[in-house]
Amino acid sequence: MMVNDALHGHTAPYGGGLDGSLVPVYNDLCRGSRVSFFMKASKAEMICVQPKSSKAKNRFANEMDKLHSCVVKHRREDGKIFLASISNRYFFWMSEVNDDHWEIV
Repeated sequence: MMVNDALHGHTAPYGGGLDGSLVPVYNDLCRGSRVSFFMKASKAEMICVQPKSSKAKNRFANEMDKLHSCVVKHRREDGKIFLASISNRYFFWMSEVNDDHWEIV
């Protein structure tokens, strides 16, 4: 299957992605030329969150497009998790239990 790369105006082979197939990755550092290579995509851990505080409700509406799903970017041993909204415009830390601003649903 070929996918049009609108940013650079050409097509690139594409194998799928989240199912473990290969996806195109580009390297622009090779003397200004475009070299494509492939790496295996991995499945991202997802959770859904609900805002509790007024600040979180504002971020939820304006930065997260009212979409509850987030990608877990990092987990710490103390129960804190770093999340990225699926809109990819808001990133935040939260406690998995008893967070003042967010709750996991």
